[in-house]
Amino acid sequence: LGDARPGNVRAAAASGALLFDRADLRHLGPVSLEPRHLWLIGPGAVERYARLAPSVPAVGSTLFADAGYAVFRTGWDRDRDLWALFDAAPWHGGHSHGDALQVLLHAGGRPLLIDPGICDYSLPQSVALRSSRVHNVVRFDDESDASIRPAPKLLTFESSDAFDHAVAERAIDGRGTHRRVVVFVRPTPGDGPAWQRGAYLLVVDFVDTPDAR
Repeated sequence: LGDARPGNVRAAAASGALLFDRADLRHLGPVSLEPRHLWLIGPGAVERYARLAPSVPAVGSTLFADAGYAVFRTGWDRDRDLWALFDAAPWHGGHSHGDALQVLLHAGGRPLLIDPGICDYSLPQSVALRSSRVHNVVRFDDESDASIRPAPKLLTFESSDAFDHAVAERAIDGRGTHRRVVVFVRPTPGDGPAWQRGAYLLVVDFVDTPDAR
């Protein structure tokens, strides 16, 4: 999301595991520590990290309301579970991308709907990778990336044993609104992969603008 890279998240999880003695963050962290952790945590960090036995996080689908992210998840098995993310985060300057109301989807350890990430700022591709043109969003007419910066508004988030449901909307360059509904249907009980047991993601878009061409 934005300029973040997966390795940055894993490194942060490792720091959290050590600072708060969290076995679930250890599960999300790298196999071994990076040199930065010796500076951040101090002597003994490597040994402490090795002794902390990882455990699968207990959390499932979650709304991070302050950040504007809704995460849907059937479980934590990389090969058998499915997870999705609905991005209703506000614009926060140069490290933000044109990703208002994008949806990401992974199943069986494979990315199906992706965020393209970022590359070195010195490369010309970095401009394109920040553009809404390469994110899973709805664009209108000749809408510029600058025009999608007003913060989306998360309207609804619900989670149940049968399905999860989130709704968010954003302004369309002063000409109306775009509302996106995301429904994450949970699998039926069983041993097979989640998608073979009926799990799926439904995305519905509603556009309210009088002059869309």
